[in-house]
Amino acid sequence: MRFRDRADAGRKLATLLLPYRGGEARIFGLNSGGVRLGYEVALALGAPLELWVAREVEIPAEPGAR
Repeated sequence: MRFRDRADAGRKLATLLLPYRGGEARIFGLNSGGVRLGYEVALALGAPLELWVAREVEIPAEPGAR
């Protein structure tokens, strides 16, 4: 399935999740594009949107490792 943008993807995902509308659902949007998608889902379901911010953590290589 192809999407025009993240908002389009969120609206299409929301149609699959409509059975959860009015329940205790919470939508979590991750940074780097997931917030826009989550917004569309939360809007369609009437659910609260929580934002999670994640970042990459670098782990130093062991000495002698490639």
